[in-house]
Amino acid sequence: MTIELQVCCYCNCLNCLLAASFNQPNLPSNAIWAHRGITFADRSIVGGNSRALFVDTNNTIYLVNTVNNTILLYDGYNLTPKNVIPEVLLGCSSLFVTSNGDIYANMNIYAHRSGRDLYLVKKWISKTNSFEVVMNTSEECFDLFMDINDTLYCSILLKHQVVKKDSSYSSFVPILVAGTGNEGSASDELNKPHGIFVDINLDLYVADCSNHRIQLFRFGKKNAVTRVGQESQKPTISLKSPSGIALDANKYLFIVDRGNDRVVGEGPNGFRCLIGCNAYGYDTQYTQLRDLYTMSFDVFGNILVVNNYNDHIQKFVLTKIPSGLPLNEPQLCHSASWNRRGIILTNQSTIKPTTQNIFITTNNTIYVTHSEEKKVLIWNDNDPTLTKSISGDIRNPRSLFVTSNGGIYIGNDRTDPVVKRWTSKKNTFETVMNASHACYGLFIDITDTLYCSIFHEHQVVKKDLSDASFIHIPVAGTGNKGSAFDELYEPRGIFVDVNLDLYVADCGNHRVQLFRFGKKDAVTVAGSMSDELTVSLRNPIGIALDVNKYLFILDSGLDRIIGEGPYGFRCVIGCYESSSSDQFISPMAMSFDLFGNMIIIDANKNRIKKFLLENLCDPNNKYCVIGDQCNLHFKSIGLTLDDILYEELRKDSPLSQQIVSIKVSAGLVTLMFVAGLINSFLSFITFQNKEAQQVGCGLYLLASSVTSFLTISMFFVKFWFVVLTQIDDSTNILIHQSGCKSIEPILKFFLYFDGWLNACVAIERAFHVYKGVTFDKQKSRLVARWIIVILPLCVLLTFVHEFIYRNVFSYEVSGNGTQVMNARRYDWCVTGYSLAVQTYNTIILFVHLFGPFVANLFSALFIVFGVARTRSKTQKSQNINLLIRKQFNEHKQLIISPMVLLALSVPRLVISLLPGCVNASENLWLYLSAYFISFMPSILVFLIFVAPSKLYMKTFKDSFKKWRHRTRQ
Repeated sequence: MTIELQVCCYCNCLNCLLAASFNQPNLPSNAIWAHRGITFADRSIVGGNSRALFVDTNNTIYLVNTVNNTILLYDGYNLTPKNVIPEVLLGCSSLFVTSNGDIYANMNIYAHRSGRDLYLVKKWISKTNSFEVVMNTSEECFDLFMDINDTLYCSILLKHQVVKKDSSYSSFVPILVAGTGNEGSASDELNKPHGIFVDINLDLYVADCSNHRIQLFRFGKKNAVTRVGQESQKPTISLKSPSGIALDANKYLFIVDRGNDRVVGEGPNGFRCLIGCNAYGYDTQYTQLRDLYTMSFDVFGNILVVNNYNDHIQKFVLTKIPSGLPLNEPQLCHSASWNRRGIILTNQSTIKPTTQNIFITTNNTIYVTHSEEKKVLIWNDNDPTLTKSISGDIRNPRSLFVTSNGGIYIGNDRTDPVVKRWTSKKNTFETVMNASHACYGLFIDITDTLYCSIFHEHQVVKKDLSDASFIHIPVAGTGNKGSAFDELYEPRGIFVDVNLDLYVADCGNHRVQLFRFGKKDAVTVAGSMSDELTVSLRNPIGIALDVNKYLFILDSGLDRIIGEGPYGFRCVIGCYESSSSDQFISPMAMSFDLFGNMIIIDANKNRIKKFLLENLCDPNNKYCVIGDQCNLHFKSIGLTLDDILYEELRKDSPLSQQIVSIKVSAGLVTLMFVAGLINSFLSFITFQNKEAQQVGCGLYLLASSVTSFLTISMFFVKFWFVVLTQIDDSTNILIHQSGCKSIEPILKFFLYFDGWLNACVAIERAFHVYKGVTFDKQKSRLVARWIIVILPLCVLLTFVHEFIYRNVFSYEVSGNGTQVMNARRYDWCVTGYSLAVQTYNTIILFVHLFGPFVANLFSALFIVFGVARTRSKTQKSQNINLLIRKQFNEHKQLIISPMVLLALSVPRLVISLLPGCVNASENLWLYLSAYFISFMPSILVFLIFVAPSKLYMKTFKDSFKKWRHRTRQ
C-alpha cells in the first residue's frame, strides 16, 4: 500500500468517527514533504491578496477569487477546477466548510448611509444554493472554525480576541471566548490573533501572531497555556508572527510561521521545520515561499499553503516516510567495550597509503576507495573476499557515502572538486555538485539532501538531490575560519540525524558542533569551549552516532576513539599502553558494522582494522554478552581476576613483552606471596607452642596461620595461572577448564574459612569474659577442635555450586585471504548463573563478609563493656565511664582490628557485585588494587593478633628462640 493510500484511509476513518470535515492525517514522526511546491492556482485564478483556503475530507479544495468575489472549488486529486459559487463576497479572507457541504465565509460591506464597515459571517447552504447571515462582528474575522458541537469561532485580529456563536441560536451576536479585547501578552490576552483550531475536547488553539506564540485555551478557561514560542514553559521552537494552525491525528501541531516564511511541525521528538527551511533566510530557488498565511492538509497528508507574496496556492507533497539512514547505528549499552587489539581486515597489498574513506551499509557491505587504481572496492564484512570493484574518474577522493539503493557518492580532491554519483542503472559516475574546494565529509540525510563539509572554506553546504542544478547553499559556517558559534575552522566529518540536526567535526577548533535544524549558531557538544564538562579533543575528523544518539568521535590527533554514554564521554579504542603492533597512528575514517564492531582505517600502517564489540548489555538484567557476533555467552555479574587481566594480556608474548601493568602486578603478587609466607611462618611458630593453646583461641589462630598461607598461595597460583594460560595460545583447553573450575572456588574457600576463624577467636574471647573465673579451658579447646573440623564443611557447602556453574567460554576468530593474522582462539573463564542463583550468591557473599565483621565487632564491644561493668561492681569508687574508657584503651586493638579487616574486604565485595560488562581496562589499577587489597588480611594475621598481645609476643619470642636453637644444632 502506498504512503498516500495509508494516510488517506486513516484520515477517512478518523474523520468519519469524529464527523470532522477537515483532514487530520496520521503522520509518522519523520514524515518528509517535497522541497518544492506544486503551484495549481496563481494570481490569474485567485486574484490578489487571497488568504482563504480549505480542503475537505473529499479532497475538494475551496479558494476565493478576490477579483470576482467568488468561491472556487478544485478537485484535489488532479488539481482541476470543479465548481464556482458566484455569490458576491466582498473582502472574503477565510472559509470553513462543514461535513454536509455548507460553507461559512466572512464578508466586509461598506455601508454608505451609516458611514461604517459592516462585518458579517455568511453561510452558504448547499441544499438551497443560497447564502444567509449567521453572525455580526465588530471587526473582520481573520479565521473561522466550526467545532464538533456546531459552534462557530472567529478570530478578530484588530480586537485582539476570539469570539464564538452557537449555530443553533437565532441571534447574530457572538460571545467572547479568548482575549480581553485589549492587546497584551498576559496569559488571558492576545495580540492580533490569526489562525485558530478547536480540537475534539473543545480546547482552543490560537496563533497569537504579534506575541509570536501559540496559545492553548482549555475549554472554559480564560487563561491560556503557551504551547509554542515565546514564554513557553517547555523548550519548543522560536516563532515569528505565526498565522495558521493545524493538528494531525495525534494532536501534534503544524504551524504557518509567517515571519520566518516556513511551516513547522511537532512530533514526539519536538518541533522541526518542514517547508521553507533554509537556515540562511528564505530560499527563492527552492520553495519561493514568502508571506505565508494559511495551510491545510489534504486527504493524503500533503500540505497546501497560501503564498501571499506571489498570490500562489501551492501543494507540498508528502514524498516519503523515511525508514532511516543507510548506515549502522547500533544499540549499545553504557558500558559497551571493544577488543583493544582489533583484527586486520586488509593490509597494504589491498589498500594504498592514500585510502581515506570507508562506508558500511546496513546489510554489512563495506565500501573503500582505491585511489591509485581509481576504484571503489566492495566486499561483505562477514566474508572479506573482494566481491566487486567499480572503476571511474575519481581523483584521490576525500569523502564517500553510499545510499540505501546502492548509489555511491564520492567527493574528489581539490584538483577536481566535484561530488560524483554512481548508480547501477547508469553504471558510470556523473557529477551532482560542483564545489570550489574538496568535500572532506559527505552525508545524505533522510530527505535526500546532500551535505558537504568544505575543509578549506570552513563551512558545510547542502544540495537537494532532486534538483538538476549543481548549486549548493551554506548550512553551517560563515566561510571564514573562526571559533564563534556560527563559525568553523577546517571542518571534516559530518553526520545528519533523522531530525535533520547536523553534527560537524570542527577539526581546527578541536570540538564537535551541533547545528540544530534551521539554526545558524551551533552548540558545542564535545571538546573545547563546551558549556558542559565533556572531553578534550585534538583534531577530530570523524563522527558516528548510535541508536540512542550518543556520539562516537574519531579523535585523530590523539589516535583514539571517544564514545559517549549516559555518564558522559570515555575513551573506547586507542586508550591504553600497547605494543606498536596494537596501536593505530593517524586513523583516517571509522564506521560501525551491523553488529556494532568498529572498522577503522589505520592510514599510517596502510591497513583496515576491525575492533570487535565484546559485550552487549541488556538493561533489564544483570548479564552481558561476550564473544563476537557468531560466538555469544551470557556472563553474570561480578569481576574476577580473569576479567580484569583478560584485555591486558598479549597472546603469544613472553612476560618481558607484556605491558607495565602486568609486570608490576606480577611483582606485587610475588611480594604478597613472600609476605604471606613470612606471616604464616611467624604465626605458626607462635601458636604451635602449647602455651598458646591453653584455650580455644590458640587453636583457631594456629588453623588461621595455615589457612592464611593457603589463601595467599592460591592467590599466587590464580594470578600466574591466568597470566600463563592467556599469553600461551597452545594451552590445552582441559587445562583451562580444570583451572577455571577449581582454583577460584578453592581460593574463596580458604579466604572465607580464614575470616570465620578470626571471628571464632573474637567470640571465644567474649565468652571468656562472660564466664569469668568459671571459664572451662579444656572444654574450650574441645569445642575449638570440633569447630575447626565442621566449619570448613559449612563454608564449602555455601558455594559448592560454583564447581558446576564455572566453565571456559572458548571461541575462535578465523583467518582469511585478506587478513594478515592467522586463526586465534580465545578462552575465558566465565560464570553463567540464573537470576535465582545470582541472588543466592549475593546473599552468601554478604554473609561471609559481614558475618565475621559483626562477630568481631560485637565481641570486642562486649569485652570492653563487660569487663568495665564487672570491675565497677568491685571498684565502686571508680566511675563507670572512666572504667569503660580505660577498658577501651586497653582493648582498642580488638575493635580496630575487625574494622581494618572489614575495610580490607570491602573492595572484594564491590568488585564481586559489579556488572559483568564493566570494562576493567578503563580503570585497570583501581580494579587490580581492589582485588589485591582483599587478600591483605591473609598476610596480616601476625600483625593483627600477635603483635598487639603481650602474652602472644612472649610466646612468639620463646618459640622463635627454640626454633633457632633447633636449626643451629
